[in-house]
Amino acid sequence: NEIANNCLMCGRCVQACPVGIESTQIRQIMRKKEWFNNKDYYQYIPNENHINENEEVIYFAGCMSHLTTSIPMAMKNIFTAANVKYWYMDENETICCGRPLMQQGLDKQAETLRQKNTEKILSSGIRTLVTSCPICYKSFTEEYNLPIEVLHHTQYIDRLIKQGKLKVNRSDIKVTYHDPCELGRGCKIYEEPRNILQAISELMSVKMEKENSLCCCYNLGNTQLELSDQMKIRNATINNLTAPKPDVI
Repeated sequence: NEIANNCLMCGRCVQACPVGIESTQIRQIMRKKEWFNNKDYYQYIPNENHINENEEVIYFAGCMSHLTTSIPMAMKNIFTAANVKYWYMDENETICCGRPLMQQGLDKQAETLRQKNTEKILSSGIRTLVTSCPICYKSFTEEYNLPIEVLHHTQYIDRLIKQGKLKVNRSDIKVTYHDPCELGRGCKIYEEPRNILQAISELMSVKMEKENSLCCCYNLGNTQLELSDQMKIRNATINNLTAPKPDVI
């Protein structure tokens, strides 16, 4: 149990395993907290349907993106620049996608949140959902079974650039890119973020990238790791990304 709970759930051990043992899934199963699984835990959240005003896209920023407000602010500017009508689903009140609860073994609470979000999404009639948070993207694509298109914002921006709907200017700024665990190893999305960066900058390679990317350690998968150990992982990741001496990570 100590090993199961003291895990970042980043999937790097699965990537390294020569026989493909899904150790993160085994640990997640061991984390299940049946004694705290109250199915009605989030029933107080009101069921409010969205009135569709001919929007093309649902935008779901996600909890982690709301902690970095520049991300949803940038996405709003991008939608406007591309002349895309969108519904910002979690702009005024946020409902978590449920994945962090599921990672901690609270399956019933996560299921209730998925039901609440699914009702709101499907009632809108909009057929494309775009999210910024890699955790939300993995949840929407693997745990929701939505009958609509689900895209991470890097996939969507890459599409807008290729369609000519979003004009970008290239500069000589040097950048390195961090593959998030849930987006990279978790969902195999490696090329779209790089396509965007190569269109606007000089993208530099780093030693540990794509499926071998290091965890940033800003992670809800582990609630037991000491701060000193978190910092060791964080510093290793920063050192990896700054080794080529980029202007921007």
